[in-house]
Amino acid sequence: MKVEDLLSYNKAYNFIEGKRYVGKTYSTIKFLIEKALVKRQGFVYVVRQKQEKTDNIFRNICEAIFFNYFELEDVCLSKNFLKVQHNIIGRRVSLVDEIKIGGYPDVEYILFDDYKSYFYNDLKEPDVLLSIYDKIDYGRKFVKLICLGTNQKIKNPYYDHKEFDIPNANPNEIGLSKNTLFINLEGELLR
Repeated sequence: MKVEDLLSYNKAYNFIEGKRYVGKTYSTIKFLIEKALVKRQGFVYVVRQKQEKTDNIFRNICEAIFFNYFELEDVCLSKNFLKVQHNIIGRRVSLVDEIKIGGYPDVEYILFDDYKSYFYNDLKEPDVLLSIYDKIDYGRKFVKLICLGTNQKIKNPYYDHKEFDIPNANPNEIGLSKNTLFINLEGELLR
């Protein structure tokens, strides 16, 4: 299954679940970088905790993607920004950062990795993520939110949130509601 095929349904909210190590994060960030380089539309990578902004996960994934797929010069990778030829194409923010309304006119995608967590299951978290989405999208319903998670069986506040209205779907089948796409990649790789 390809990321672009899932996003072709043109839903504002896209929930992709699957086992660990099936390529969800890597393939999605690769897709977002490709889109940013072609369309000059950037993306925001959301992390849960502010301290996650100090690790190198975002930087390491972007670095591996550039090393394996792109031969570009003038690429600047930091913990919180990805710049190509002096243009910011990727930013990392946390759920607790203050986001400026309308301050991201060049952003087409928001990626929230690991939206399902045993360790952090705040019932208000979906509202915080929606607030970030609304500030970046600025009422356009143009920005696509991509939430990646493992297909573990845990109670999750996103499933019960009215705005997301996550539909039920059999494994490897796409479930659709008004604004939401959901898929559980049972054993299938994301490319």
